[in-house]
Amino acid sequence: MAKNEKKGGAFKAIAIILASFLLVPALTLVIVYYSNVNFQYTVNRFLSGAPGVIGNYFERIPTKEEQELLKRQIAENYITLEEDRLIDKLLLIRSEDNKLFNDLIIILNDLNSRKMTKVSEGIRRSDLKGSSLDRVLEEIDLDKEKEIIQLVDYYTAMKVSDTVMEISADLNNGELTLETLPQLFSKFSVDTAAKYIMYSEEELSNKILFNLPAPNKQEIEIEIERIMQSLQQSREMAEIYGIKTTEELLTLIGNTDKHKIQELVNIYGYLPSQKGGQVLSKVSDEELTLTIIEGLVELEKLGQTPKGKSKNLSTAIQVYKNYDLKIQELVEIYQKLPIENLATLVDQMLSTNSTYQINQLIDEDDIVFTQEQLIIDVLRQLKPTLIADLIEQLRTQRAIELTQKYVGN
Repeated sequence: MAKNEKKGGAFKAIAIILASFLLVPALTLVIVYYSNVNFQYTVNRFLSGAPGVIGNYFERIPTKEEQELLKRQIAENYITLEEDRLIDKLLLIRSEDNKLFNDLIIILNDLNSRKMTKVSEGIRRSDLKGSSLDRVLEEIDLDKEKEIIQLVDYYTAMKVSDTVMEISADLNNGELTLETLPQLFSKFSVDTAAKYIMYSEEELSNKILFNLPAPNKQEIEIEIERIMQSLQQSREMAEIYGIKTTEELLTLIGNTDKHKIQELVNIYGYLPSQKGGQVLSKVSDEELTLTIIEGLVELEKLGQTPKGKSKNLSTAIQVYKNYDLKIQELVEIYQKLPIENLATLVDQMLSTNSTYQINQLIDEDDIVFTQEQLIIDVLRQLKPTLIADLIEQLRTQRAIELTQKYVGN
């Protein structure tokens, strides 16, 4: 009995020793398997070739390459989401699989580091939710929000050209930063933001657009395209209007019946100043004329029309107003002259046809009035019966010439 007990004890000892030799490596392999990803993938790939159930099980486990591809596909989808939605999804993943969360963060940062900076801040903010630090941060955000709103009110109170210059200056002197620009421009209306970006220097425009959230950027780019198309349409319209008579243009661009005020400003910006001056000199609405001139000054600052265009148009308006007053003065004088004296005067002015007046414009053709143009314009204001008597008094050739010019004009 004692011998049997001794043998049993010996067998147990041997069994324990053997189990230790087997279990320790097995446990070590299990620990390494779950702690070392590369080892895990190697074992999976090796065991996937095993026969039966074991091989089938490990064959269904994605390879390292397949898992990395799946992670990248998830990240590429996530990076297109709004920041708030992306934060929510990442927090959910972190609560279930911290390693997958960390892997996705690395890939997402690689795809868009600027966006992920804000997302990381949002995640940290979520972790601090309810703490005293969070309340301090909320107060800071509220102060920043108030500051942004004040800036929006300040910039939008100015003309576009002044705002463009002010934003550029504030960036240079450090009062504005590239980080605050997206917040600022998201508060502007789409058309206002589009104008600011469109008329800023190209480098600054690109920086602003690059930092804007995708939806804001898309809306603004669409609006910029619309503005550019409108300017092109105004240019084409000005070419068409350039060959029309002053009387026709008075009904087309002498009021706001057909075109909105900004469209009128754009058209006059492309229309030759002589033609524009002829039209506006006959417009009784002085407020409309002043608005168009002021609009042209703004376009000059924005580089959308040549420098001096507003001055040229103002000069042309005054020149044609003075010319019309001169015509009226001469009409009153000529219609009182004896027909013989009027005939002699007309004959002299038609024969010499010297320059009556020259008015210079900046980088545009001068406004020139001749004696012939002057007398024809005066005669057109006289009574038809007086014109008939005048033609009878003139020599035949001069009478024919006068009739042709009178009717032609």
